[in-house]
Amino acid sequence: MNVLEHFIKEIHSVRDITEEFKQHSGYEPTEPLLQVDLTYDCYGIITRETKTFWKSDFERAKKEGYFMA
Repeated sequence: MNVLEHFIKEIHSVRDITEEFKQHSGYEPTEPLLQVDLTYDCYGIITRETKTFWKSDFERAKKEGYFMA
């Protein structure tokens, strides 16, 4: 499977799920975990989906305007 660019069209909501992750896994992550509701464009296919990102990965995706998946 190839990794493709997913261009962010709109961010609908961002929710910190770090505490839920800690309770479920018993593991305390080194950085916040975010659940992001967004619309993205991947080669003309526009999709609205909820994705999970580490905070640093999400900040980079916002800055660059896309994420790889």
